[in-house]
Amino acid sequence: MAQIHRASASPGTMGRRELIEEARLQTAAIGRLGAWLRLACSLAAIGAILVLWGTQKASPAAVAAGVACLVIGVPISVILKIGIAHARSNVEKILEAAGAGSSAHDGADERSASRRARRSTRA
Repeated sequence: MAQIHRASASPGTMGRRELIEEARLQTAAIGRLGAWLRLACSLAAIGAILVLWGTQKASPAAVAAGVACLVIGVPISVILKIGIAHARSNVEKILEAAGAGSSAHDGADERSASRRARRSTRA
């Protein structure tokens, strides 16, 4: 079951550790969304294959199934792609607020915090 994280304070009043933890949780959620994105893209690809195959074999059922897969898969893929891009931007802003963003060019703490946030998506 998905973990629900409730931030009791605004990002401006959160401490560095809380911000890094929030970035880690959001990065994990981005990873889960990435899995759904791959599934939606696969659905769209299957739809395209079915449409092409159905037109060559004169199979209206395959064409209809392919169009249905495309109609479902393409919009979901676009929505997830945009959402993931915005979420990554949000994580970068959180890490910058914590002093651990990509704009910080020095310090091992910043690099290790970013690595920990990225690693959590793989788990």
